[in-house]
Amino acid sequence: MHISVIAVLFGFLERYILGDNFWINLGIREFLASKGMGLWAFGQGGLPGNFYSYDFYSIIGTPLRRLVSFVADPTLFGQFLVFPIAILLFTKLFTKKLRSIYLFILLLGLLSTLSKGGMFSLGAVLTYKVLRSRYRPIGYFLLFVFVIITVFIINNASLFSSLPAHLNGFVHNIKLTISNPFGLGLGEAGNFARLFSESDNELLGAGESYFGMVLGQLGIFSVPFILFLFSLINFYRKKNIHNVHTKEFFILFAATLIGTVCSSVFSESAISFVSSGLLFLMSGVVATNKFNLKYELAEKK
Repeated sequence: MHISVIAVLFGFLERYILGDNFWINLGIREFLASKGMGLWAFGQGGLPGNFYSYDFYSIIGTPLRRLVSFVADPTLFGQFLVFPIAILLFTKLFTKKLRSIYLFILLLGLLSTLSKGGMFSLGAVLTYKVLRSRYRPIGYFLLFVFVIITVFIINNASLFSSLPAHLNGFVHNIKLTISNPFGLGLGEAGNFARLFSESDNELLGAGESYFGMVLGQLGIFSVPFILFLFSLINFYRKKNIHNVHTKEFFILFAATLIGTVCSSVFSESAISFVSSGLLFLMSGVVATNKFNLKYELAEKK
């Protein structure tokens, strides 16, 4: 949690004080080139293209600089912040005053990344939280509003500069799976396929959707992996826990996993080592501890 707050504070520093020259002088163009990702350094001065958002260009007439922090990627960082924000919302690990301060900083950081996937994921998390509370009728109303807003944004995707590519990443790979049920092969779909695959671009699966990327590469063989994600959600959602603190964590993981999976339909950055690695690591730790506790109690009997 403290690391997340520090990361956001550094993000404000690099965004509003150090500026673009900090990254340019640090050699980010050369860094991307060394990883074979030089094509992504098409921003001003060799910055990664996603450092700036053009979603509101038609309204304000200028691109908006996004907060990137240590990660140097606004979409990954936005997705990363969802988990610590959810911890503050679902648990009482910190005092009320400290939770309020941390929550304000992290929410401001998420908004500053302009990460549509991160905000969408957090919206799903908040909706699930209310649905599992004593205010369930309000939760159903929020779910209705959330779905309406999502449908409206999808139907007006052209208003946002990058959203059509995210939608195409999912739809295009579904079409590819229908015509290639066993998939195109590893590395033949997704954003990195455009950089490293030797196949013609017309033969590659589109990027910007994690589910689309998996479907495009593995075809029907991706079904067990997708089912695993849903079974993990179901594991945390259905567990009847009598301990209040443990119950908070199970609801936390169910909500955050739902948000991450929903976001991954239209965002390739939703599931990665940086954006959600900590979430999956900790969900495994909590699940293992639950089984160990159950085993120890059974032995005592």
